[in-house]
Amino acid sequence: MRRPRAMLEGVDLLLTSDDRVAIDRFENEGRCELLFQGELRLDDAREVFERAQAEDCSRVVLDFSGCEVEDRALSALADLLNEARVRIAVRGLRERQLRLLEYLGATRPPVV
Repeated sequence: MRRPRAMLEGVDLLLTSDDRVAIDRFENEGRCELLFQGELRLDDAREVFERAQAEDCSRVVLDFSGCEVEDRALSALADLLNEARVRIAVRGLRERQLRLLEYLGATRPPVV
């Protein structure tokens, strides 16, 4: 279960239930950006990606540049990309991780 923190200069700060991943949320012209900070593990991934699915924006950017992403968490990301109701782009993943997403059956997301 996520616990919201107080708003800070228009940025919504959230934490995963185990506090390993902080999520900064920015919204600009119908596009939501979720900046992940911390360490994203498999057991956090579903919660984080359900949060992305719940966004009320036409496009969602998942920014992993401030986050260490465990390879096993990419399987949950592959599921999200296949189930997504909104356009999803990614930032901050390594080329090897993008190839792994494709191997797991996800269409390669746009990189911004």
